[in-house]
Amino acid sequence: ISYAHKDDQVWLDTLLSHLSWLQRQHGVEIWDDRQIEPGARWHETIQRALDRAKVAVLLVSQNFLDSDYILNNELPEMLTAAESDGMTIFWIPVRPSAYKRSPIAQFQAAHSPDKPLSGLRGSERDRAFVAIAEKLFNALGLAAA
Repeated sequence: ISYAHKDDQVWLDTLLSHLSWLQRQHGVEIWDDRQIEPGARWHETIQRALDRAKVAVLLVSQNFLDSDYILNNELPEMLTAAESDGMTIFWIPVRPSAYKRSPIAQFQAAHSPDKPLSGLRGSERDRAFVAIAEKLFNALGLAAA
C-alpha cells in the first residue's frame, strides 16, 4: 500500500481494517512501510516489497501526487511492473487531487474520483470501504469464502 505520510493515517488504518480478513482467510500479504523494522534500509525494503507485489494499492490525494519519493521511486516502479509484469494498479481517491494530470489517470479507480472518500460521512464512507475491499478481493481473483 502506497500513501502520503502527510495524509491522515486514518485512511491507511481504515483500509487495513477492511482488508484484515484477506490476510486471515486467504493468507494475502498486505504490506505498507510501517512494517519496516528499525535499522533496516527503508528504500531497499520498499523496493523489495514492490518487486514482490502483484497489486499496488494507492491511497491517492494531492499529498500523494506531491510526494517526491512516490513520484520518483515508487510510482515509476509500479507503472513499469504494470506494463511488463501485469501488476494491478488499484488506486483509491481519498482526497480531491489533480489525478487527471498524473500517470494513474490511465487506470480505473476503485472508487469514483468524483466522490473522494474524504467527502463521505458515516455509513456512506463505511459502505465505500466495504465496496473497495470487495473490488480488491475480486482483483486478486479470490473466490468467495
